[in-house]
Amino acid sequence: MPTFKNETKHYIDYEAKNVLLRFEPNEERGLPFWIPYQKLGLSLVNADYPAVPNAILISGNFNFDEGTERKFNIETCESYTIDISVQKGKIAMYPGNSAVSIEIEGDYKATLDWGYAPYLRVKGLEAGTVATIHAEVYRE
Repeated sequence: MPTFKNETKHYIDYEAKNVLLRFEPNEERGLPFWIPYQKLGLSLVNADYPAVPNAILISGNFNFDEGTERKFNIETCESYTIDISVQKGKIAMYPGNSAVSIEIEGDYKATLDWGYAPYLRVKGLEAGTVATIHAEVYRE
């Protein structure tokens, strides 16, 4: 990820994605995106680019009632990253044809082999459950 440094003696503010970023004097910080550092008076310390996914496989907010199940087929790949955030309620995630579930009530992140989990089944465990589910394949 790109890393920037405030080499001045004053604060430098920048609003990005509706979030105010404040660089304190002499602060060095890596960000997952680029900012107009020269215009802001920041120095570029490291130009590493953030990882870019080859393919986004699943991305969205989903509502589940108790017992509601959704199946997400995953495009053929070696492995993929799954990121789930349950805002309300609980879900059970079944990787592939596994009979054993992973119960998720907050945040969950894992890398799964496609051979083991060519699809995901996600089941609501409580009425009114809301979850964000995101899966992607990263370039190596």
